[in-house]
Amino acid sequence: MWQMFCEVSNLKPFSHFTDRPNYSIVNGKAFTEDNVLVYNIFVYNIPHKTTERQILDYFKKFGEIKNVRLINDRKRKNIHQAHKIGFVNFVDPTVAAKVLQDTNHCINKKRIRVRACDSWHQPDAQAHSTKDASGEDVDTKNSSKDSIDESISILNLNDDCLELIFKHLPMKDKIQLARSCSRLRNIFEMHSKIEYKRFALCDLDNLTLWQTRQFLEMAGPQIERLDGQVPYKQVNRIMEFLGLFCTNVKTVCIDGNHLNLPWVRVSEFLKFYAENFWERADMKTNRPNYSIVNGKAFTEDNVLVYNIFVYNIPQKTTERQILDYFKKFGEIKNVRLINDRKRKIIHQAHKIGFVNFMDPTVAAKVLQDTNHCINKKRIRVRACDSWHQPDAQAHSTKDASGEDVDTKNSSKDSIDESISILNLNDDCLELIFKHLPMKDKIQLARSCSRLRNVFEMHSKIEYKRFALCDLDNLTLWQTRQFLEMAGPQIERLDGPVPYKQVNRIMEFLGLFCTNVKTVCIDGNHLKPSILRKLLRKMTNVETLELNDTELCDSSIPVLKNLPGLKSLSLNENCELTGKYIKELKTISSLSLNGCRRLTSHHLLKICESLTELHNLELLDCPIQLTLDFSELVKHLSNLETLKINTPYSKQSQLVATLPKLKHLTLFSEIDIPASFFEELVKHQSHQLESLFVEARNWINLEKATKISELKKLKRLSCQDNELLNNECLEKLAVLSQLEELNIRNCSNFSERVLLDLIKSCPKLHTLDIRNCKHLKESFANDLLKLLKAEQTQCSERKPLCIFACRSDIDAHSIANEDFKSSVDLLKLKFDFQFSDLEDIMYETDHDDYDDYYDYENEDMDFLGMLDDDDDDYYMYFSDNDDADEDEMDFNLLREALYRNFRYGGDAFF
Repeated sequence: MWQMFCEVSNLKPFSHFTDRPNYSIVNGKAFTEDNVLVYNIFVYNIPHKTTERQILDYFKKFGEIKNVRLINDRKRKNIHQAHKIGFVNFVDPTVAAKVLQDTNHCINKKRIRVRACDSWHQPDAQAHSTKDASGEDVDTKNSSKDSIDESISILNLNDDCLELIFKHLPMKDKIQLARSCSRLRNIFEMHSKIEYKRFALCDLDNLTLWQTRQFLEMAGPQIERLDGQVPYKQVNRIMEFLGLFCTNVKTVCIDGNHLNLPWVRVSEFLKFYAENFWERADMKTNRPNYSIVNGKAFTEDNVLVYNIFVYNIPQKTTERQILDYFKKFGEIKNVRLINDRKRKIIHQAHKIGFVNFMDPTVAAKVLQDTNHCINKKRIRVRACDSWHQPDAQAHSTKDASGEDVDTKNSSKDSIDESISILNLNDDCLELIFKHLPMKDKIQLARSCSRLRNVFEMHSKIEYKRFALCDLDNLTLWQTRQFLEMAGPQIERLDGPVPYKQVNRIMEFLGLFCTNVKTVCIDGNHLKPSILRKLLRKMTNVETLELNDTELCDSSIPVLKNLPGLKSLSLNENCELTGKYIKELKTISSLSLNGCRRLTSHHLLKICESLTELHNLELLDCPIQLTLDFSELVKHLSNLETLKINTPYSKQSQLVATLPKLKHLTLFSEIDIPASFFEELVKHQSHQLESLFVEARNWINLEKATKISELKKLKRLSCQDNELLNNECLEKLAVLSQLEELNIRNCSNFSERVLLDLIKSCPKLHTLDIRNCKHLKESFANDLLKLLKAEQTQCSERKPLCIFACRSDIDAHSIANEDFKSSVDLLKLKFDFQFSDLEDIMYETDHDDYDDYYDYENEDMDFLGMLDDDDDDYYMYFSDNDDADEDEMDFNLLREALYRNFRYGGDAFF
């Protein structure tokens, strides 16, 4: 059945995604996606009772090991899932490759898993990030003025020119350039302040994990807004990088990433089932995050893999056991084992580990071997992130020739003309960044501090509002690097986070986008733990939209850490009952459209607690059948905007008595009685400004007469009404304050009466006549004459904008000089909008591997490459990251089948 479904839906079965290495094998050595040679591997799924000695004894049979470290996997909180994780550092990278290629690692008859550690956690990472394409170290070549090679004379340019270069580079090249020396990095960070102030997460899609990390590390603090989907590839890690580096984000708009899917709920009597289920789930995590080239593993950033990540390690496994197991593949430099703190159930307790191999070919072999077992328990391996590989730093600072930028840039006289870009001033460089694709921007920004600074400056403008979909083509490292540099400049994040490693990208957003004020994420499934990491440093968030993110009640307390939160939108979160929303006392605007489990009890508690609530949206919530409207009105004394579905019982008419009501939206499947409008006129005649009613043929002459008494009415929607005739429009013509009128899909009035209404409403500036097929060119010509006549009488009317798509007005017939010269009076728009598609369809029928945790008080720097805020290890698997990554096909299918309806989104044009 599943195979048939895959064939029909053009999706790939799970087997396609299992055991995907995070390295590539080249000449017997493993390289990360950033082409960093793998010495260190990460060991996971280690049985809880495994010791470091057991890990050492196991891996030393592969080759010499430099170090082994074992820690508890704190993600496995259930005792039945208890595991450890470990890190093994091999002396020989070929040994690390062998360990990675061996997929049958077992310790104490338990299978363990291995992965290459991240590029930045490999021994050659620093050297790799400072090497140019020729493999020569930049710092060495830049140490004296006379020794600078002419091939990088770009550093002769001033900062403005370098920023201009960054502006024109693709993101990968920006990152590469920015990390080559401190000056280029500074310029890239400066460029990010403009370029990535608003950042589209889809731009991370083509970056490796290390490039993502480096980009977010440099640009993340500049990002103020994140938009779109986090790329599916290693989405969890990208999420964590975002959370780690985008510390200044003010707006986060993530759409489409699934972060809250409960894969399994385990009870004690289902221990056997749980154990087997988790084994299958763990198998899915081992999708390769590397590629093999000439026997070596490389990360997606083309970094050679020395370090692998080992997970699913049984809880009792020790570092010695990990070391002993992996050393049989080859020489190990170091091994580290820690508890997986995300396995909270004792039956799921595991450890995770990191193994650093001396030889990348060994790391590649270990990654390619999918049957690693320790103590008769199967463990899993993955290549560590690009930035956790030894060659990471060298890789990030290499130019096209392979020569290290910093070395060549230390002296001005020897700079090669091929990089004379640095002779440009910062303005020129910023202009260059502006015209580069995101990957090249990241590559350029990380090449030196000056380019990084220019990129950060560029991000302040370019990425002030950031679409998260722009991360889609970046690797995880590129995503991380971009958010690191541009994140602090982002003020608004929009759209779903790309599914590729969505959880990690979420955490990167939370880490780097610290100045975000608005966050709009739609479609990603947000578990409470991921939401916490996303928002942990976004303390400036004022507007938060988490629509269709499968939030549950336990997610809401996370929002209490946002002291300035004013506007909250939780549309289409069907599991929410509203239990804890009452605790968010700073909220003045609340949208709960489509929250079908919302209870009337909790809603009343919300209204009672949120005394400053000015806006409330409750469309498609069935609570109206049991809601006590008298209590609701009593608690909403400050409410100005209300959107609600109502069956229009006599009690529901009490909404018309709200003392400060200015904007009212009503959806109903039945006719609205005239008595409601009588109550509305009685209480709101001198303050109601907007009235939108979505009900078929709800208006007639009696109701139009009542509406005409709303003297302050500025916005009115009467769409989809066959009963709207000349008499109704004549009544509405007395609304002298009317500014916007929607009569879409209405056809029983004449052109003359509509012209009279326009003439009688001097403040009218927006009119929607879409699908009014009886309005022809004669109406447009007569209207233009009317507006010109008013102009001669010194009328102060604003230009009238008319939406005329699918009316009988021909766009070509009015494309003459008379209309073109009168755009300051009349603008006719014929753009096809999404809502027009609905009109056409119904035209004849009107019926979410983590950088695990902040080990704040533990010595996690056994690889010598960890910083204080780095969650790198626990970002390998962020709360079922395995599940989130493998949800990709389901999410894509879901997006194709699910209709994204935004309540009231098309109410007024």
